[in-house]
Formats: sequence, structure tokens, C-alpha cells
Amino acid sequence: MGEGFRLSVTARPRRRLRPACARAALLFGLLLALAGIAPAVRAQDAATPVACRIGVGIESLHDFDPLANRFSALLWLWSVCPPGTASPLASMVFPDIQEDEADLGEIRESELTDGSRYAYRRLHATFRFDWNMRDYPFDGHVLRIVGEETDLDATALVYAVDRQSTFLDERIAAGLRGWKIGDVGIEADTTAEQSSYGLPGAGVVAYARITVTVPIERLSLLPFAKLASGMFASALIALLALFFDPRDSGAFATQLGLLVAVLFAVLINMQLVDSTIGDGDDLTLMTKMHFVTVALIVALSLFSVRERRRVERGQDIRYPHWPMLLATASLYVVANAALVADAAWRG
Repeated sequence: MGEGFRLSVTARPRRRLRPACARAALLFGLLLALAGIAPAVRAQDAATPVACRIGVGIESLHDFDPLANRFSALLWLWSVCPPGTASPLASMVFPDIQEDEADLGEIRESELTDGSRYAYRRLHATFRFDWNMRDYPFDGHVLRIVGEETDLDATALVYAVDRQSTFLDERIAAGLRGWKIGDVGIEADTTAEQSSYGLPGAGVVAYARITVTVPIERLSLLPFAKLASGMFASALIALLALFFDPRDSGAFATQLGLLVAVLFAVLINMQLVDSTIGDGDDLTLMTKMHFVTVALIVALSLFSVRERRRVERGQDIRYPHWPMLLATASLYVVANAALVADAAWRG
């Protein structure tokens, strides 16, 4: 009896403990799973950056200055951010702006009915821009205005574009005579910093960036005609120098003096063009045409010296030398026409 009683007493607890241990183990495993999921969810939420919508309205484009590589613009910037988010306009910088000629304007903010934060500012500034005048007067350009975030990196803040409301004032085209103005464009992306700026333990990060573009194309050829008129006149005078009789020593001296004077006039006119349209370090269409004119004058000078030497040797010469005149004039016209056609095609 005593022995059987002990067996019954020890057997009952074992049957009751097994289900209880299983339930405890299941509950403990569920708690561990929930504890692991919660930080993952929080980390995923923290990795999602805030998106602020950015728009631009350009009221004026003016003071195009290829010589100083700049242009000026008057525009409005606005942002719409989720509730509880500060406007990025305060921390946005413009890397191409000339700060001594900039009026950034005051930032004004308001709360929309859905709780979003709306902010705007008026900006009037001069921007640095590399004017490519290689194909002048058939040149086209894309004006760029870039704004970059400097406070929060791209893991915390990104830009979204407001294409629907972004605009270019219609009065700009009327004010920029001689230019064809295209449609304004706006794009958002990120730009990676090239350095951590010496901050220990910091990696290279990226920041949000907005880029506004306005394509323009030159239409007027009148400024080109004014600049090229002196060059063409010099070429004509150089060709007329062939009508000096090389058999007359006095006429020969006058002929050479005229060609030298015309050469200096072309060189001075080339410097004037460089100081007017800029790109003095580049081989522009105007520079090429001046080089062709210089080559014409040099060729005519060498031909005149050759004809004079023939006279001194008692050899027969042709005067006026119409084949030489027609050949040099034709080559000059064809060379310049080819240069102009190439620039117009590329422009």
C-alpha cells in the first residue's frame, strides 16, 4: 500500500508539468520574437527619410554676361513638408551663387489644413555659369540653378519636385530679345560629399539636391555682323592690294605697308571680339575666322614679295593677276562658309 501510494503521488505531477512547461516555452519564444521584431520595425521606420516637395517660380532672367561667366535671376522657392517637419529652405545653399550680389529674402511659413508645413522665400541673385561661346552666334545654353541641403543627409531628408506648379514667367521671353527661351525643368537627386571633413568615425554621406534648368538659344545675328564687319573689311582691302603694280618700287612699298596695317587691324579686332563674347582661351568660331583672315593676308604678302622678286630678275609677270585674285578670294569665302556651316550644325 505504502509503495503504491508513493508511485501514484509521484506520477501525477509529471503528467501536469509537461503541458505547463510547453506553454511556458511557447510564451517565452513568442516574447523573444516580438522583442526582435520591434527594433527591426523601429529601424526600418528610422531609415525612411522625410520627403519635402520643392517648387520654383522664375520671374526674371537678365544680365547675361558671357565675359564674366554669370547671369542673374529673380525667383520664388517654396516647400511643402509633412506635419512636424521644419522647412528645408533655411538649410538650403546655392553653390553657384555670388553671395555679394544676392538677396536671399525672408522665409515665411504657414500650416496647411492637413497639418503640412508650407514655406516660401523670394530670391534675387547672380549665379556663376560657364558660357560656352565656341559656336557663337549659333550658341545654345542651359542655365542652371542648383540648391543643396546642408543640415540633414539623404537618410533623413530628400527632395521631391513640384513640377505641376513650377513655372517660368511668360514676360521673360519678351524681355530677352534675340533669345529663344525653352521650358523650365526641375529635377531632384542626391549628391555625395567627397570627404567627411575630418570628423572622426564619420563616413561619406549624401545630401538632397534640386536642379532647375532653363534652355536658351541665340536668335539674333546682328551682334555677330557688327563684330565680323571689321574682319571682312580688312580681308577686302587685303585683296585690293593685288592691284598695286609690282613693277613700281614705290607702289610695292605702299602695298606691303597696307598689308601690314590690315594685319594689325585684324589682330586688334580679334582681341575686341574676345573681350566682347568671352572664351578667350577657347577656339571659337570667331577666332577661327580671324585666323583664316590672317592666313589670307600673309599669303597675299608672300605673293607680293614673290612678284617683286620676279620683276627684279627680269622675269615676266601677270598684272593684274586675276587667277591669284579669284583663287584667294574663293578660298577665303569657302573656308569661312565651311566654318559657319559647321558651327550652325553643331549649335
